[in-house]
Amino acid sequence: MRISGEYIPFTRDDIDGDFDINITVGTDGVTEAKVNQMTMLMQQVGGLAEVASVPPEFFNMMLGKLADEWGFPDVAQILEKPQPKQPNPMQEKMVEEELKNKQSDTQLKTAKAIQAMSDSNSKNVSTKMNALGIVNESGTPKSGKSE
Repeated sequence: MRISGEYIPFTRDDIDGDFDINITVGTDGVTEAKVNQMTMLMQQVGGLAEVASVPPEFFNMMLGKLADEWGFPDVAQILEKPQPKQPNPMQEKMVEEELKNKQSDTQLKTAKAIQAMSDSNSKNVSTKMNALGIVNESGTPKSGKSE
């Protein structure tokens, strides 16, 4: 028996009192038509999922309904209430490696930029000292004696 969408097992001894019971009976033809329609809907939405935003819950719900129609209520319950997705250890390792590579690349570029700035500063200082007459063009200090 299903109450509010949740399956509850019971025996005759569990039923005591007056109850109003609605029984839904489907024939094979009706059930088959429903399943075919739901399958077609899932195929159409599956094609749209790549270009439109279709939440993954939709597919879980539809698969649960299909399982229910096919007579697998236990499977339907599991599908309608999916467990959180477990991370893939291989993917996590690849992401970590990619992050390490990017960090190494960034550190290398930073070191090269610092070296280039240092070289540029050294050339600027040499050029200024030469222009001021403090050093020769060879970069050696001029002696205080005039030639």
